[in-house]
Amino acid sequence: MVLRRNHGKMMNFPKERWLGPWQIVQATNKEGSAYTIMKPGEVKSLSKANVVDLRPFYERGNNVVIQSVYE
Repeated sequence: MVLRRNHGKMMNFPKERWLGPWQIVQATNKEGSAYTIMKPGEVKSLSKANVVDLRPFYERGNNVVIQSVYE
């Protein structure tokens, strides 16, 4: 699972920098620098992305505790 860089225009703030998660389907070239990706469960969402625009997706566990700085 990977996240994809959001190349949308930055008209509204805040903008999500990364979109996903996406599942890698296959490498589209011999060098492995471009991949066909899709959103899990959505067959029609196939897309191509360069490795520069991808990063690993780490799913958070249910026991994640976020503490406020002001507490």
